[in-house]
Amino acid sequence: MNLIPEETKELKDNLSYFKNNLEEEYNKYGYEHISDKTTKLYKENLLLEYELDKKSIEIREYQKMIEILKFNLENKSPITVYDPLQDIGTPDILTPKLSTPDISRSDILTPK
Repeated sequence: MNLIPEETKELKDNLSYFKNNLEEEYNKYGYEHISDKTTKLYKENLLLEYELDKKSIEIREYQKMIEILKFNLENKSPITVYDPLQDIGTPDILTPKLSTPDISRSDILTPK
């Protein structure tokens, strides 16, 4: 992953614009103002680098989790679990199986 942008005309123009603004501020306000501004920019840059490192670590952790999940998914044998609803068809809806253990025969035949 390349985080440094390519030297494009837009990047060169932005750098030139920034440099010209700094020179104008130096001429207008003096060295101390420029020093404060560059210190603030340097601090912001350090904070952004810290955030970038933190996010990179998170991304690597997520990539590891994804690899583990992919591995588990590819190597997992299908687990067959009995589901009584798989056996239901249209005739069963009209007349339920009497062998179903959770439905008593009296509940089926007794009107409510």
